[in-house]
Amino acid sequence: MPRRSRDITYVRTDALLHDHEGSGVTTVGYIYDKPREWCRDRRLDEYAFVWLLEGAGRFVTPQLPERAVAAGDVLLLFPGIVHSYGRGEQPLWSECYAMYRGPLFDQLVREGVVTPEQPLLSPGLDPELMAEFQRFATDFRDADDRAQHVLAGRMLTFICALAAAHQRRGREQRGTDFIAVACVRLGENLELPMDYARLAAGFGLSYERFRKVFTTEVGLPPARWRQQRRIERAKELLIAGRLTLPAIAERLGFCDQYFFSRQFTSATGRPPARFRRDFGAER
Repeated sequence: MPRRSRDITYVRTDALLHDHEGSGVTTVGYIYDKPREWCRDRRLDEYAFVWLLEGAGRFVTPQLPERAVAAGDVLLLFPGIVHSYGRGEQPLWSECYAMYRGPLFDQLVREGVVTPEQPLLSPGLDPELMAEFQRFATDFRDADDRAQHVLAGRMLTFICALAAAHQRRGREQRGTDFIAVACVRLGENLELPMDYARLAAGFGLSYERFRKVFTTEVGLPPARWRQQRRIERAKELLIAGRLTLPAIAERLGFCDQYFFSRQFTSATGRPPARFRRDFGAER
C-alpha cells in the first residue's frame, strides 16, 4: 500500500468548540512521506506542533535561523508567527502533528516551558511518547464535545513531556533513535505485507545495514520481531474469545488458519485452540 494513502487527519469544527468559548484541540493527524513542497511563510491563528517521525528537512522562523531538522525533532508553531518548513531535497519527511486554539497554551509560554524564541525541541523518538500520541489521536477521533477540556489538558501535558524529554536528551543520542519508530512501524497494519527495503530507505539505510543495526539493538531481525508482534496480538484475540480462528488468521495476515496454527504452535508451544481453552476469558 502506498504510504501516502495512510495519512490520517482528525478535525474538530468551530461548532464543536462553541461551548468551550472557541478553545480546544482542533486537529490531530499523521502525514507519511510528505511531498517536497515547503509550508512556506505560513502564519497560523492557533498553536501547533509537528513531530518529525522519519526523514529530515529544514525549519525557519523569525526567531530561528534556518535550521536542519531530523527525525525526533519537534517544531513548535505559535499563533501569528511566520514559519517555513519542509523536506526540500531530502528523501523523506513523515510527521505527526496537533493543533490547539485557546488560552491554556499561553500558560506554558508564560512559565517558559515552550517559547517562540526556542521553537525547536529535540526529544527524540521515545516509544512511550509515540504510543501516547497514538492513543491521544484515537481518543480525539472518538471523543464528543464534552471531552474537549480533557483532550486540551492531555495535549498540554504531552507538550510538557516533549519539553522534558528535550531537556534530558543530548544530541549525541540521535544515532539509533530510528529504532523506536521502526518498532512502531513494524507493529502497524499486521495484516499487510511489509516492504522492509522501503522501511530501511526511510532511515537512509540499506536493508542489510538496517537489519544489522535493528538486530543488534532489539535482539531480533525485523521480520522475526514483526512476526512476534503478530503472535502477541493473536494471543490477545484468542483470550478475548470473540473471533474464530480463521478470522484471527485473516486479521493478522496469515494465508490461512492452518498456517496460522503452525506458526502459533511453533512460537508458543500450544495450538491456538488449546491456548484459548487454557487462557481464554471463558475458561
